[in-house]
Amino acid sequence: TNQPPIAHLADLRVRSALPSVRLSRRRWYETDNLGNPVLKTKTSYRVTNQNEVIDFPKQMVISRDNAQLQLDAVLSFKVMVPNTMIYSTVNLPQMLSKLLQAQLRNVAGSLDVDQIIEEASTLNVLTSMMDNETVRWGVKVLFVKVQRVDALSLSNVLAQKKNADLKNKEIVIQARATKQTTVIEAEGKRDSMTKEAEGAMQEMVSRAQGQAMAILNAANAEVRSIKEVARALAQDGESPAHYLVALRYLEVLRKIMDMKSTTLEVLPPAVAQLRVSELLGLNTAAVGSVK
Repeated sequence: TNQPPIAHLADLRVRSALPSVRLSRRRWYETDNLGNPVLKTKTSYRVTNQNEVIDFPKQMVISRDNAQLQLDAVLSFKVMVPNTMIYSTVNLPQMLSKLLQAQLRNVAGSLDVDQIIEEASTLNVLTSMMDNETVRWGVKVLFVKVQRVDALSLSNVLAQKKNADLKNKEIVIQARATKQTTVIEAEGKRDSMTKEAEGAMQEMVSRAQGQAMAILNAANAEVRSIKEVARALAQDGESPAHYLVALRYLEVLRKIMDMKSTTLEVLPPAVAQLRVSELLGLNTAAVGSVK
């Protein structure tokens, strides 16, 4: 009879459902005590620690406001504890797919359709949620990303809503720009008026200071003139007081002459006394004066 060789080795490698796990199966024959060939088999697993990515098919979910969406997600993971992963899982990709499907439905059910479409970052919580579940399998989830959100029949409605929102934002931006321009113009006018008022006030202060200085200079000049005149009169034996009274009298007389509807007559003292008595109706004074 044809018997297989005693040390014949058959190395059969069977690829498992997970790319990072390779199943190695070795077969050989040995002879027992009676000389009969006995088939021996040894199975071993080889697990790599490289990062792997699984692209899952689209998942149908329902948002909090009862809108149907399709989410296209991708997941990246890494085997951290090979022994735990081998003995805790049967088909890791399928288990990850089912777990991701459940988590997607839970998260999408807590969000409105607008949040899911416009703020895809709200779905980033899936990474930590998945990692909390897979850690007991010896697997770490690196990230979960939603590549595409398909709104199905709501696409046209959402597009119209988005256009309306864009128009509203444009109106708000224009209104803010107009308001800002108005505020800037008002502030410019206010600053201009303030500067004009400050300039006018400064001009008034300068003019007043100039007038005060002129008055002070004139007064000082007059004081010096009076001192000089008083010194000269004192040398001639005249009274400075009489001189000053005479100056004031002449100044008042000049002002009287400049007044409108005023007639001034210059008369000798005797005639002036008669004229005054006549104006006052004092006939006796006039007779006495003639005597």
